[in-house]
Amino acid sequence: MKIWKSNSFLFLFIFFFLTSNISNCQLVNVEKRRQRIQDTLIGAVGISANILKNTKDVILINGNLSIDWNFRNTTFLLYSELSYNKVNDEILVNDSYQHLRYNYRFSQINFMTLEFFGQNQFNMIKLLEHRNIAGGGFRLGLFDKEKFYLYFSPLFMFEREVLSDGLHTINRRFKGDFYISMGFYVNQVFKVSHVTYYQPNIYKFQEFRIMSETSLSFKILKNIAFSFDFSVSYDSHPPIDYKLENPAAIPKLFYIAKNGFLFNF
Repeated sequence: MKIWKSNSFLFLFIFFFLTSNISNCQLVNVEKRRQRIQDTLIGAVGISANILKNTKDVILINGNLSIDWNFRNTTFLLYSELSYNKVNDEILVNDSYQHLRYNYRFSQINFMTLEFFGQNQFNMIKLLEHRNIAGGGFRLGLFDKEKFYLYFSPLFMFEREVLSDGLHTINRRFKGDFYISMGFYVNQVFKVSHVTYYQPNIYKFQEFRIMSETSLSFKILKNIAFSFDFSVSYDSHPPIDYKLENPAAIPKLFYIAKNGFLFNF
């Protein structure tokens, strides 16, 4: 069994990459981190740190780590990300999440997979002091060939979140977590992937969140790839910031564009 994608464990490679953040999305896309190689342990790490000094002091730090372990019919996926952007004394972005997902395939053809997941997240811009979710369901393989795949997943989850809205609001909800995921491998170097998530409140379907993300990536070297991601998220009922003199809801629509490098080991 091949445990590591490379012949030996490579030392941790830290590098700077250009990252362009337009805004932050709330939902977490773990689909693009999945590996299609069986019986492997594959990891990736990306780090950027930029300090600018002109008329303002700017600090930009972004980092992520993913580990994907496939063994026979079982898959474990761990993903973590941190973003911290500060201009002078004002924090513009400060968010983080950790996501763990377990899959069990009933057959090698990947038609039906049992899936469970848990996640912890916070986001200062979205007034999210912390959010904890846990859920599960099935992942259905509608089409899966060498160069193209298409999956649909009807999942359900419980969500608990604490808001930094000035009232310390606590929300508890049972929600659906439906997503469709597809990818196209143009060749061994270039690939395109897309996923759309839809998360409605089970008891209030007019209350929902949507996130859609498209990713492009291509290999530069054996273990280094360049990637570009564009995400859009929409929250039908965003939190209200009561700390303001005139309380107002944060925007419903957010989007983010990022580009950078990934080191795979």
